[in-house]
Amino acid sequence: MDSALTDVPMEGEEAPKRIFYNMPDEMVGAEEDIEEEELPPAPIKEKPDTGVPPPAPSVDAHDALRVDALHLEGEPINQLSTSRLMAYVAYSGTHAKGIEWINDTRCVIVFDSYEHALQGLERLCYDPWEETRFPEDVANENKDVLLRPCLAMAFPTKLYNAMEQETASELPALQSQLDEARAKLESAAEPMPEIYRDMEMEEMERKIFSRDHRRMKQLRQPLWVRFALQHHDTKSPRSASKSNWYRQHGRGAGKEVVTRLLDVGDVAWSRRRRRNRGGDRKRRDRPQDYEEDYTPLSLRDRIGGVRRDRDWDDDDAGRLVRDRSASPDRGSDVRIRGRGSAYAPRSRGWDS
Repeated sequence: MDSALTDVPMEGEEAPKRIFYNMPDEMVGAEEDIEEEELPPAPIKEKPDTGVPPPAPSVDAHDALRVDALHLEGEPINQLSTSRLMAYVAYSGTHAKGIEWINDTRCVIVFDSYEHALQGLERLCYDPWEETRFPEDVANENKDVLLRPCLAMAFPTKLYNAMEQETASELPALQSQLDEARAKLESAAEPMPEIYRDMEMEEMERKIFSRDHRRMKQLRQPLWVRFALQHHDTKSPRSASKSNWYRQHGRGAGKEVVTRLLDVGDVAWSRRRRRNRGGDRKRRDRPQDYEEDYTPLSLRDRIGGVRRDRDWDDDDAGRLVRDRSASPDRGSDVRIRGRGSAYAPRSRGWDS
C-alpha cells in the first residue's frame, strides 16, 4: 500500500478536498478482503474518563452518510500525531485504510467497506455496541442512530512513551495534593465567595500540575466515535490558521517521514533545539525562556527516535512550511504522513 498523502476530491466542483493519510502496511492486514472472523482478538479496553458527549450533528437531508468512515472527536486528539492516532486505531484491532484530519480535535477514520466501518465502531466503542446492524442500503434511513456519539476506548497506556508513562505515574499523588488543598479551602473558618474559591483552585492547579501533567490529563479525556457525514465532517477552509497544533509546534511540524509508526515505547531523549541564530544570547538565561523552549509532551515521542542523522536546525529545507490543508508536493521524494514524526523548526509565520 502506498502510504503517501493523497488528495481525495469530494463530490461537486466547489466542495473542499479531503487530505487522506493511508494506513501503513504494518498496521493493515495482508489480505485485501478480511472476514469478520479473521479479525484479531479485541484488546482489553481501558476505561476512559467520564464526560459529556458532544451533540450529534444536525441531520441535513442533503448531507449523506459516509458508510465507510467513522468520525472521532475528543481533546486527546490534540495531543496525538498522525502516526500515534493510527497506532490507536490499529490497537483496537480494526482494519482501517487511513485518516482524514478535520481540525485539532476531530478526524475521520476511513475503511474500505460499510461492514468494516461497523466492525471498527464496535471495536472502538468502550461499551458494547448494542444498536441494530442496519444493512448498508438502509443506513442513510437510520442516520439518527449511526450519528449518535459513542464513548470510545481510552488511548491505551501501552502506547504511552517513556515520558508519558512517568508523567502518568505522578498524577495520582498530585491529584491527592490538589484534593487536600480543595478540602482545606472549603473548610476554612471564613467562607470565601465561590468565584474567589474557584480562582484560588485554578491557581493551585497551575502550581501543582506542570505542562506535562496538564497534557497528560488532556490525553486521558474521553473520545467519541460515530459515523461520518459527507459534507459536515470535512476540513474547513484555512483551518491551519486556527490550529493550536501549529501555534504550539510551528507550521512545519509533523511533515517528516515516520519510519516506524508502532515504535511508540521508550525513545531516546533529544537535546533541546538551538535558539534562533539571530536572537539575543542574554535572553537564553532568563527563566521564562525555559518555558518558551518547552518541548511539548506530544512531540517527545517523535524527536530523537527517527532520523537521528538529521539536524533540523541546520536544514534550510525544513523551514519551508506548508499548510496541511494544501495539496501535497508531488515533486518531492519525501512521503508526508502529517502530524507528528519530528520536531520541526519554529515557523515565523505566527509572528508576522
